[in-house]
Amino acid sequence: MSDLCASVRTVRNAEGKDRERGPLAGIWYLMRSLGRSRTRRDQAAPSSKVSTSADSWADLAVSLSRFCYAFDCAADAADREILPGSPAEVEGSADTYGDAWGTTPIRDANIQATLLSTVFVDHLRGLTALLLDTSYLPSAAVARAVVEVAGEIIYLLEDPCPRERVRRHMNSRLDALTQDRNLGRTLGNANAERHYSTTIEPITTSAERKGFIIKNPTKPWEGYCLDDRAPSRTKLAGVALGPQAGPVVYNTLSAVAHGGLNGLASYVLDERTDPDSRHMVLLGLTPQAAAVRLFPAPMAAANATTVLFRHVGWDLDQVQSQMDTMLETWKRIGHPADRTDH
Repeated sequence: MSDLCASVRTVRNAEGKDRERGPLAGIWYLMRSLGRSRTRRDQAAPSSKVSTSADSWADLAVSLSRFCYAFDCAADAADREILPGSPAEVEGSADTYGDAWGTTPIRDANIQATLLSTVFVDHLRGLTALLLDTSYLPSAAVARAVVEVAGEIIYLLEDPCPRERVRRHMNSRLDALTQDRNLGRTLGNANAERHYSTTIEPITTSAERKGFIIKNPTKPWEGYCLDDRAPSRTKLAGVALGPQAGPVVYNTLSAVAHGGLNGLASYVLDERTDPDSRHMVLLGLTPQAAAVRLFPAPMAAANATTVLFRHVGWDLDQVQSQMDTMLETWKRIGHPADRTDH
């Protein structure tokens, strides 16, 4: 417990006068960088006004819930399809990468991004429930999952080159097949290797015909990849939130999700010594601390939403107001000193 106490002092110092140099500096940077740069727009229902109720926990949760509702309305209005005239539709109509791995790999890559968006929206709904239940520690794991999926969406779509989009999409497929193989090995499935070889063959064969370089695995748990390996989860956080703040934020959330003492220390609300000289700590969160530590989730979701909607042609105006309100609500509660009235 002495190590935990030392970590508590470190975190408290970092969150006090030396906050900008502490482990949460990346999150504070994200909140401050939001500033007044986002344009506020009016939207009919649900209300887009920044909530100022006496229940900050409810304000955080409601802002997420309304964003999810607006996201689903906009996506459903487009039937969750790639719309005509969008960058995704234009590049897909000139797809020359069809082969044994699929007849429309560019379209497949863009569809993968739309499917991933339903995942982070569901994660945000899960985070909403945890906030209303004030379930502190699980919320870090869910927030981390939002960042991961948002980073993957942006990674798939950020490069304007269709060839690169195909490569990233196929590497994602190869990675999924490798994970299945590794699971089969763990379960003692004698057919795991043969199944893996059979399922990756259309991808690797097509890749070679299209001029990609097939890289062999260098470690027992690795699989094949095209040109370069997919980024780690930590690097995907950098894609979602910025190369400096993203990895710091991701490792901070991971420390809590994995039960590391350095992570748990940041959730200490109180520490005391009882009459028997036993040291005790109380874990939990205040609404302000939650808004700071979990802010990467709504921020990453907003970034991924902007990239996705612009690429597939969905109406960003339909979700922009609730997205801005969500971020402003979390910023107001997490960093009240920067609050500005609108």
